[in-house]
Amino acid sequence: MLTMEEALKQSDKRFAAGQIVKGTIIEVRPKEVLVDIGYKSEGVIPANEFEDIKTVKISDEIDVLIEKLEDKEGMVVLSSQRRFARQHWR
Repeated sequence: MLTMEEALKQSDKRFAAGQIVKGTIIEVRPKEVLVDIGYKSEGVIPANEFEDIKTVKISDEIDVLIEKLEDKEGMVVLSSQRRFARQHWR
């Protein structure tokens, strides 16, 4: 959980598609994982991007790539695999 000071710092962040940001896993569902990146809505990563969804734990911190700031449900679309590929491509 973020402190008020951390939340205020993050609220100043600019978010954009293509950015790699740190997030905290807040829920693990059978088909997706919800991640808090400090944006106005949570982000979602498809479960198939994780090697073993059973090892994913609430409160784990992960780096993710922002694919889209809003899908049709208003969720941020994130990727952990594309983030990994992009970081190692540079």
